[in-house]
Amino acid sequence: MGIFKNWTRFEIVWLITFTLVNIYLFFAWSDSLLGLISSISGMLCVVLVANGKIANYYFGIVQTLSYAYIAYGYGLYGEAMLNALFYFPMQFIGIYLWR
Repeated sequence: MGIFKNWTRFEIVWLITFTLVNIYLFFAWSDSLLGLISSISGMLCVVLVANGKIANYYFGIVQTLSYAYIAYGYGLYGEAMLNALFYFPMQFIGIYLWR
């Protein structure tokens, strides 16, 4: 399985299980599509960085921007600024340094 090359069975099962949990909660809580995207991309970012994959940064870009937007909408301005002004730029620095 090319995409899961060098992954353990546990990691694959964990990823599939918690992706399904995310999708279930999306429907159970009537969440927004942006919330689902942010949640899944954040989870993928963490799993990919644990496996040493540069692709984690691309999911990190999606997650930090989407979460910053959500946090701003709820008036969580510190969270919004932390994600938009620190974590988001750090994704590009990570990509640059990784290469």
